[in-house]
Amino acid sequence: MRQVIKKLLHLPASFPDITIHLPHRAGGLGALELARVAAECQLKAFARLQRLNSSTIDAVLEGSLMDCRGALGDSLGVPHAISGAEEVFAAVDGARKEHWRQWKARYSNSSLFAFEGDRLGNRWLRPGAGHMGDGDKIKSLRLRTNLFPTRTLSNKHAADPRARLCRRCGQKEETASTYSRSVHLSRPRVARVTIT
Repeated sequence: MRQVIKKLLHLPASFPDITIHLPHRAGGLGALELARVAAECQLKAFARLQRLNSSTIDAVLEGSLMDCRGALGDSLGVPHAISGAEEVFAAVDGARKEHWRQWKARYSNSSLFAFEGDRLGNRWLRPGAGHMGDGDKIKSLRLRTNLFPTRTLSNKHAADPRARLCRRCGQKEETASTYSRSVHLSRPRVARVTIT
């Protein structure tokens, strides 16, 4: 079944069974997980065979293929007892939506920038953010403190002396102490923006 899907999408047979993205504007289907689509097609084919009500097909299904259908149903999260076309379609569609919801929830917390809308909170420390690695947690801490490479550090060795001047007063060379202590606050503090 996977090879048939690859033929339909004009992909080589050696293409891996992973999640791929085919853009809608290029006539694609969006995010597509080949292994899951193949399993859904097989499950729908089994349900269609069950609806034929043929004694020969029922004997073959009961004999060797029912275990395969059960494994497909378990992997997709679809009940075993249903065989009606509308029921199977609704169950597969619901299982697909739940799968992508879990997939998005898993990967939405996987990087430092997932919490860019919550710069001052500690939401990234909660158990729901368990997919963040230790390096990302360290970077999150640095973003909330003065340890992150700021304009002061990045322009320290700039050839143009004007690049090292303070953003607020434009007179002294900008350092952490100048920026935080001695320069008069002429406008409100600028929020740090995370570029993704």
